[in-house]
Amino acid sequence: MLNKIIFGEKLKNYRKEKKLTQSQVAKEIGISTQAVSKWEKGDCLPDLWNTKLLCRLYGVSADEMLNFDDINTEKIIESYKFDNAVFELVERSEKTYAGGKLDEQIEDFSHISGKSLPEHDVISA
Repeated sequence: MLNKIIFGEKLKNYRKEKKLTQSQVAKEIGISTQAVSKWEKGDCLPDLWNTKLLCRLYGVSADEMLNFDDINTEKIIESYKFDNAVFELVERSEKTYAGGKLDEQIEDFSHISGKSLPEHDVISA
């Protein structure tokens, strides 16, 4: 499944490599600056047409833009279901924090095994 936040980080990195602002990207492909911002924050994904235009603008292939083999592979360790909400404990090959990678790898989950998730209000749809 496509991780919107990681995809947004990739879009932001491509834009910065080309030394473009969000406004310039928006103007080039004919959308709003807010749409570019939402994509880069991971709030939503561009449609296929806009993805094609982004690939052209950034000079990358769709295969390259959509390739996530080298980024944060995840393995679901445990799933918890509370009413209609599902929470997953995942193991990642590396941690990403605020767009940057940390060297620390998750190797031992014994410190959290058997603990419950924090309580929060969950609004079901």
